[in-house]
Amino acid sequence: MLAKITDSEEIIIVWREIEAVRLKQKPAGLKYNRGPASLQAFDTIEYETGLSCPYALRGVLSIRNGEEYPLMFDDGFRLLSAGEIVDYWKEHVYLLKHLPTNVIQAELDPDIDEECSGPVRPLIANTQWLPFADDNGDRTRYFDFDPAPGGVLGQIIEVHPEATIWRVLAPSFLVYLLMYLDKILSTDRV
Repeated sequence: MLAKITDSEEIIIVWREIEAVRLKQKPAGLKYNRGPASLQAFDTIEYETGLSCPYALRGVLSIRNGEEYPLMFDDGFRLLSAGEIVDYWKEHVYLLKHLPTNVIQAELDPDIDEECSGPVRPLIANTQWLPFADDNGDRTRYFDFDPAPGGVLGQIIEVHPEATIWRVLAPSFLVYLLMYLDKILSTDRV
């Protein structure tokens, strides 16, 4: 009888497959990869943010503690290291403390609500969003621990406040990675 693979184990299998495909597509990118995050790094994320570091994210960071250059995601996003996750989260908390409420809560403007794709809160920042990937500071991808009504706790969202775009990418990190793997495999076959 075969043992059941857990979601955490499946995340690691999927991530390793993503790495294999991406390194085949861009072998020079290997030099920009970092080694694994330490167990202490996960504790630091939780201590500094007050959020639980999802096992799915732990699985990926235990293989690759972020990237110096975008490689794993082909759309300009770079996997953040454990330290960068904390730094980005702190920057967002700083915004929450220093911007007027009407600037932070874009949902007050009914025209902006139309730029939301899926059940995500159209906010500039949220202490309940845990960043994991970034596109040069313009767009950020998060685990959403404060979803809008109809959303899923831990769903993966993308936020681009300057362009007033908020969207749900996947109901979970595993689904997000599987969708991405399918995309790069189909690109690799062409």
